[in-house]
Amino acid sequence: ISKKIINYALKNKLKIVVENLKGIRNSSRKGNGSKKGNRLVNSWSFYRLQTFIEYKSKELEIPFIKVNPHYTSQECSYCQVIGKRDRDKFTCNNKHCKSYKIIRHSDINAAFNVGKRSLQEGGRTQ
Repeated sequence: ISKKIINYALKNKLKIVVENLKGIRNSSRKGNGSKKGNRLVNSWSFYRLQTFIEYKSKELEIPFIKVNPHYTSQECSYCQVIGKRDRDKFTCNNKHCKSYKIIRHSDINAAFNVGKRSLQEGGRTQ
């Protein structure tokens, strides 16, 4: 998968933007069946994939940017207000937002937020 991502970015002259997953295993709490803790530990394979993509992008001089991951799937990608996320569904609760009460896929919403953060934060090229 990492090879396909690298080849796609190289072919299309794109930068790669990801959430900064550093310390993801250290931040999970064990016990109590914590949903958040379980999700973080189960995200380990994503961190591993990210490290493969990172080192390959460095070899080929493809820009690789990490952004702050906090609330990317809970924040509305239109108005930046925290909305309601229920598994794979996201709904904005801001009455003044153009996506108010429209159900969208939470991963797509998060992807837009990651992309926007790379532009807003200037992204730290790794």
